[in-house]
This record gives sequence, structure tokens and C-alpha cells, in this order.
Amino acid sequence: MRVNLVVSHEFGHQLQFCLSQASQDRIGELYRNRLERCRIDNPPPPGYEGYSELVRPERLNFRQFISGYSATSKEEYWAEAVAAFSIAESRQILQAMDPGICKILTEILEKPHLHFSPVLVEPILDLQASLRAGLAMPEDLLG
Repeated sequence: MRVNLVVSHEFGHQLQFCLSQASQDRIGELYRNRLERCRIDNPPPPGYEGYSELVRPERLNFRQFISGYSATSKEEYWAEAVAAFSIAESRQILQAMDPGICKILTEILEKPHLHFSPVLVEPILDLQASLRAGLAMPEDLLG
């Protein structure tokens, strides 16, 4: 089965603008650490001028990013993580591969006050309460 994750990827870009500076800094730190390990574990071939993580088939277990494209920038790293997190099966892969980014994404749903700009926290909590009352946001949403 093929799934189109363009909408959730683009949502990730919009979501990033709502995050606190501390959360954005943490995402940047996670990205830089992965990029550093990527350049050691999976160095690009000589002459490669792109930014994607290129992984030989025999080294797939050593990849650092959920997708090659997510290595291109902090913003793409975040957007690809949001897209992967939006589907249960890929969320499990993301959790095993990048628990730090998964923790942030889980906390965004469960503890939004930890990651959103203060002016957005109350409206988000109100929206979540409304969704729960309408049974549109079950308690085991991530389960």
C-alpha cells in the first residue's frame, strides 16, 4: 500500500511556526546530532553535491533519518517526522529510529503547554476538550 504524506508533511511546516523557540531549538539540536552521525556512518559518495542521506541497501539499518530527504534541513527533518508520526506503522519505526523527535510529537498531543507558544496553549486545550467531548479525539489516540 502506498500512502501520500504530502498533506501531513506540509502540515509539519505550518506546525513548526506555532512551536516555542525552546522546542524549535531542541528540534535543531536533534537534527544537527543526526546529521553529524549521518556524515560519519553514511558519508555521501565523492562528488555528491546534494544534502539527502544516501544509504546503501546493506546499510539500511544504520540510517539516521526517517527519509533521505529529511537530512536536507532542520525544517525538512521536522516535516518528515510529522508525516511519519501521522501513521501508526511509521510512528513505530520513527519511535525506534528517533525517540527524541517522537517524544516531542507525543508531548505536543498530550502536553501541548510544553511546546507551543504561550498565546496558543489555551485555545489548543479548548480545542482538544471539544474534540474529546465529541469523541473525535480518543484518549488512546496514539495507542
